[in-house]
Amino acid sequence: MSKEEFLKIKMNEKIAKGIYMMKLESFFISELARPGQFIHLLCKKDYGAFLRRPFSLAKIDQKNHEITIVYRVLGKGTQSMCEMKVGEKISALGPLGHGFILKDSYKRVDVVAGGLGTAPILEIVKYYKNKSRVYLGFIDQPILEENIRNHASKVEIFTETGSIGKKGLVTKDLLEQWRQNPPNMVYTCGPKLMMKAVAQICQQLDIPCQVSLEERMGCGIGACLTCSCKTKKKDQKKEYTRVCKEGPVYWAEEVVWDE
Repeated sequence: MSKEEFLKIKMNEKIAKGIYMMKLESFFISELARPGQFIHLLCKKDYGAFLRRPFSLAKIDQKNHEITIVYRVLGKGTQSMCEMKVGEKISALGPLGHGFILKDSYKRVDVVAGGLGTAPILEIVKYYKNKSRVYLGFIDQPILEENIRNHASKVEIFTETGSIGKKGLVTKDLLEQWRQNPPNMVYTCGPKLMMKAVAQICQQLDIPCQVSLEERMGCGIGACLTCSCKTKKKDQKKEYTRVCKEGPVYWAEEVVWDE
């Protein structure tokens, strides 16, 4: 169930170059939202002709009636967002989409995220706490590292420049690590090539894996088909599904990565 809710901004701060964190007061969405779901925001303050933008939920705080998103300023819509002040209200539609499946029975889970894909995995790490190991990949500037370290049993940082953490891709050592000590479940979110690599390793080692896809969206409710992606059923029959409706979280083997 989702609906439009006008959310009061409680925080809107820059956390890295071009990246902001916005905390919003929410009585409806915060109550129903689950890890991996998203909201659709009307970015422009005067609610002009801009389409809504999808934003993953980084934090869901039911006790304090708050949700938090992390966003990168890329165009006029997100530029207008970063200029909004505490106390202003913004229109949100949510919660939307199909989120992650979380289970207490998992003894250990591994989480692989890259870039802004780090935001949706925060609630996963909070849920599993010391049962989670986290691998984060960035170009040169990590985000949300402290938030994740507060909960996970292990956090490894990879940067392409080598400026922080290990140099190289976040996926480079996973095959060997998982071959020796496989987790019960892998969760991944971030660049598509990174998730594809994670999915291939999991398939090779027979490790279940959930992926959170990112596609351009128009309506956010499955009507416009802008966010369609090719997936396959258990019988290997291929079909197009709507990331905003059937996703954004899929089992890795459902995604057709090469088309």
